[in-house]
Amino acid sequence: MPSLYRLQTGPTFPHNIQDVTCLPILQRDLDYEPLSTAWRIALCILRSPSGRAALFQVILGVLDGLFPATAIKKLNSFMAELDADEIGAIDKYKLIADSRRPRSVMRETPRAHSWVCVNRFYVKSIESTMGTEESRLRALLAITIVHELAHCLVTYLGYPSGTRTPPQVNHNATRTSLDIGEAGRFLEGLLWGGPIEWSRPDPGHYLGNAFILEGDLTARMVSRRQIEQIGEYHNFTQPLEIGGRLRLEPPSPYLKTVYPQLKGFENLVNFELDDNPLPPHLQGELI
Repeated sequence: MPSLYRLQTGPTFPHNIQDVTCLPILQRDLDYEPLSTAWRIALCILRSPSGRAALFQVILGVLDGLFPATAIKKLNSFMAELDADEIGAIDKYKLIADSRRPRSVMRETPRAHSWVCVNRFYVKSIESTMGTEESRLRALLAITIVHELAHCLVTYLGYPSGTRTPPQVNHNATRTSLDIGEAGRFLEGLLWGGPIEWSRPDPGHYLGNAFILEGDLTARMVSRRQIEQIGEYHNFTQPLEIGGRLRLEPPSPYLKTVYPQLKGFENLVNFELDDNPLPPHLQGELI
């Protein structure tokens, strides 16, 4: 497992953005199991044939002109690194339950460590709920980690934090700008047909439905049962094969929505808009 941390805000936050502390999460803590399970589900998705095929396409998109055989070697090396980190042979990845904003954001550095920040309030919601809502929350965390591991792959391929991903590494539902790539959404498009957003992702309320953003003006609802099955997955020694596309909720009507200035679909919330860097005084604590 990666090292797990809990990022807590103090009484003067957000007026004092440095008023945050980072605490390690131990196996006896309530938030250990939700985070560790979501991480394992995400790795099972990426270890599947469709997951590996999608990561392979990300590599070819980032390193345009790369020979396929070389791309396969880089893919195997990246997956071997994730496997080594999971069993504790290396200590590179940090998974952080971040309480600063109601969004899931990933930050990475050009150093030998990468961290994935997920919404701490969703983790706390898992601790206090059960049944299908708990499964959906677990799926949200796992899908978020899958998305952010695409950014880890881009960094692994030599693009440090702050470097723009090549514009061809993108999905057609995500950006109006043509000169900025988005590896996480590109990977989601390859895996299940488009980036996933949620109709009501506010912590403390029911999660709402998951939607695949197929294009700038269309979103289609994903089968509720399939989302729950992702969150319920626990056979961590076997890959979780999505099959290339998530099932859509019948009769799968198109929802005509707007996406003005990347602020989100109507009634949908975009997880990628707010920058969420770790304060400098905490970065050293994670190494």
